[in-house]
Amino acid sequence: MPTLVITINGPFAYVENYPKEGLITLMAPMCPQHVAGIASIEAGNQVIFNKTQVNCRNHPANLGHCDAHLYELRIKHGKVTSSSKKGGIFLPCPKPPKDFDPKAWRFWLTLPNPNELVAVNPVKANIIAPKAANVPNGPYAVGARLIYKKWNGKPPSLWYENSSQQPQCLKTFTFSTYDDHAYLEIEYSSPLRDDPDHEDAVDCFENLMDALELPWTVYIPPQTTILGQQTESSKLNDCIAPIGLVGG
Repeated sequence: MPTLVITINGPFAYVENYPKEGLITLMAPMCPQHVAGIASIEAGNQVIFNKTQVNCRNHPANLGHCDAHLYELRIKHGKVTSSSKKGGIFLPCPKPPKDFDPKAWRFWLTLPNPNELVAVNPVKANIIAPKAANVPNGPYAVGARLIYKKWNGKPPSLWYENSSQQPQCLKTFTFSTYDDHAYLEIEYSSPLRDDPDHEDAVDCFENLMDALELPWTVYIPPQTTILGQQTESSKLNDCIAPIGLVGG
């Protein structure tokens, strides 16, 4: 069977077996000016989540004007056990006392559980939390790679729905034949400015923790330098704060 590999970057919460067994939901906090998209290496294989299909942080009280913006990436593949095999170091986060409310997030994206969930780009991070939380410092992953080893090779499709409409298919992703692997990338980031001091990363981490009802923040120590140059370059949409693996 071919293998589908999905690489995810951005300040998501990863909630396993939610909203039901066998699914993983990526929850995007309301980070200012952040835009999400899905793309592969083939021409035309790209979807940008537009402003009418995500929540805005500037909303009235009680999540006024917000909606449950629910996306689903439908992938046909063989049966996967309820828990994915994990590699690397993720920041573990408890579930909030009450159930999640999709209106409190920019959007949700649900996918099937992968065979393997692998940490991407662990970075040094000092988690600042109450002592009772007992959260060790990092490194922690800032993204993840979902590996579907039993994908049947049929094109995945992206669907969208909210409270006022039935699910609609936004895109079917077709792949060129290079080998027995296909690749998708999902990114949620800000295009506004460079962030060498990682202010945006800290802000995104705090937005994520607020949405999970956790009083945590983060300090990202300076990167190692060689001859005055950082060994890790900063992107214009830099967000290298830890992601949260919830209930894993």
